[in-house]
Amino acid sequence: MNKKKMLPLLALVGGAIVLVVVYVLLQTGNRQKPNDPGNPSVSFFEIRKIDTDQVDRIRVKNETFAGGFYRDGAVWKYEGEEFFPVRQKVFDNLFTILLSNLNAFAEVKEPAALSEYGLANPKGEMRIYQGETELVGILLGNKLPTQEKYYCMFEGDSKVYMVSANYNRFLSMTREEYLEELNLPQIADIKQMIEVTVTNGSETFHAVRDEKNPYDYSGKAIFDWYFTDPYQHAVNADFDAWYGQCENYLQFSYRTLVDYMPANPALYGLDRPSASLRVVYRSKNGKEENSYTLLLGSKDNDGNYYAKLEGNDWIMSLSPQIVDKRFITNPYPWVCKNVLWPGVKVLDTLTFTTPDWEHVLTMSTVEEDGKETAIGSYDGTVLTKEEFTVLQQEILNLHYMAELKEAVEATEAVLTITVKVNDAKTLKDETIAFLPYSAEAYAVCVDGTADFLIDKREVDTFLQRLQ
Repeated sequence: MNKKKMLPLLALVGGAIVLVVVYVLLQTGNRQKPNDPGNPSVSFFEIRKIDTDQVDRIRVKNETFAGGFYRDGAVWKYEGEEFFPVRQKVFDNLFTILLSNLNAFAEVKEPAALSEYGLANPKGEMRIYQGETELVGILLGNKLPTQEKYYCMFEGDSKVYMVSANYNRFLSMTREEYLEELNLPQIADIKQMIEVTVTNGSETFHAVRDEKNPYDYSGKAIFDWYFTDPYQHAVNADFDAWYGQCENYLQFSYRTLVDYMPANPALYGLDRPSASLRVVYRSKNGKEENSYTLLLGSKDNDGNYYAKLEGNDWIMSLSPQIVDKRFITNPYPWVCKNVLWPGVKVLDTLTFTTPDWEHVLTMSTVEEDGKETAIGSYDGTVLTKEEFTVLQQEILNLHYMAELKEAVEATEAVLTITVKVNDAKTLKDETIAFLPYSAEAYAVCVDGTADFLIDKREVDTFLQRLQ
């Protein structure tokens, strides 16, 4: 090879050698001792080594929980409250992830006062025992400001270490995270629900979901829920207000588990529950029928309620917010306030009767240009489309104003509406009477029973329109 060709090759080889030397120098410069906190890329190093096979007792203390666990054969148990099942997987993870690898990123050189690291009063402690011998005590401090790392110390060691978030994960666990969870009901969709019953003291309400509701006179399948209690006759539920309330019955959460198999339920007021919530619902595929009943007991010192699911011994505490939303027994805010929803497709006639006169509205449909059009005849005279629409709207304007609290003394109605349906197999006929009650209101009596009041002015205005 001639000299001219050798020169470029030597230059390439020389350049490569220089790059290798620079790389080695850089790597040497970056390689620091394991206890150097200045480099976040430093790998772990071992702090303590314990024989995890010999560990048979663990005590935990943090901001929310203080308690102990011990090994009984192959099973970990909650010390002093063995009736609570413990999540065995938690201890499997504790040993695999943390105790078998008591490592740190770095040691803090010349540490300041322990309070600077949150170690004067540790946020978490874990003590590991073999019998009565403490194998290791771990003290957890603050989180580093800009890294997912924590300050930590070990019992009998004055050094301060920087450790991984795994230390925080296990030393900050709540009591509930150690214990098996109570499986609470979870309903995916309101349409799976078919019954709701709430009883609180002497008051109760019962709601039924029925897609073929025999009291839905809208002809549009608007009212798929109705109440049978506490009212003397079935009352349709308002589809917006009631569906909003139903959200509270799909699922709920508890604050804490209090007792697993109580020897004396009376301590929690659950020998004679003060209130109950029963929800009947179908499975997602609609083939199975399920239910849950939540029973309410007395209050604890913090104002939370003791509660349990019927058929289950676990006692939990519920916040007042959970209870207040689910144990309301007066359904009036959720009932449909329309006295009647006149659907043309399902109603045949409405007969309006007073002590002095009677008029009949006949409802039907005719086909015009290939479409069904609603028409109404008043005493045999066909109403214009505008007249019929106005009359329908005025019927819709008849609203309940309040619940009836006292018995109705009057027997002669100022107005009676007799409702006849066109399919007696799916819907029910009914009679609505407006009885004198007070200077401001009439009582609304449906099929012989009165539950609500209506503003007199609404009925009087409607009477003037009918004449």
